[in-house]
Amino acid sequence: MELDPELRDELASHKAGTRQAGPDAYVFPGRDGKRRDRNAVRERVLYPAIKRANAQLAERGLETIPDGSNRERPGELVGMDCFSVGRLRGTQGTVWQLTAIDVRSSYGWADLVVCPTGNPSAAQTSALARRVAKDLSQAGWALERVLVDNSNEFSAGRFHETVERLGARVTHIRSGRPQTNGHVERLHRTILEECWRPAFARYLHVRFTGLRRDLDTYLKIYNFDRVHHGRLTAGQIPADIVYGHRKMEAR
Repeated sequence: MELDPELRDELASHKAGTRQAGPDAYVFPGRDGKRRDRNAVRERVLYPAIKRANAQLAERGLETIPDGSNRERPGELVGMDCFSVGRLRGTQGTVWQLTAIDVRSSYGWADLVVCPTGNPSAAQTSALARRVAKDLSQAGWALERVLVDNSNEFSAGRFHETVERLGARVTHIRSGRPQTNGHVERLHRTILEECWRPAFARYLHVRFTGLRRDLDTYLKIYNFDRVHHGRLTAGQIPADIVYGHRKMEAR
């Protein structure tokens, strides 16, 4: 593989990054010798360097370098996770938020469920997987892979069987590395800050039905009206990517 010497050295320096203290701290032997955050380096330096390298390789008819950053179509990778909301008046158990996000489009799904045993069940997470697959199918896409953690509701055989019947496969992240499923973790945080905190401040008595209604309203804005400025969405609205400019909402 023949690349420009400067670009070749830049790629080699990132490949040779050495691990330092902390789960996400890396030192890259760049020209300035400074310690750099791994994710920041990927976004601002490494991915653009690989893009330039791939342009040179493509001109020569050579195989390009996979960087693992590009998702070409909705449904290719969907992250799923659960978030504990707590106990609410009138519910017989802990209320959890079940969340899914399509990595390519940032289109999100979320629902509130009551868990009498304290934690979500495989039946509840399986229902979310079926909902995601149905919505993607109505938009002309297929659910291909689901990224989850190692909790019981995702590691149970029932959840795996459901996803396999939907024509997809399950990938479990490594224990202690929630940032691997960072897209859904970020959606959790966004819903917490923009939906739950205002709702808890607004209601005198917080009820399950009221929160569920607020969540549905928020997700319609998030998916169908809000411009997303992530690296993959690049200023697009999630529904425009999933449904096209028809914005035909899944039923």
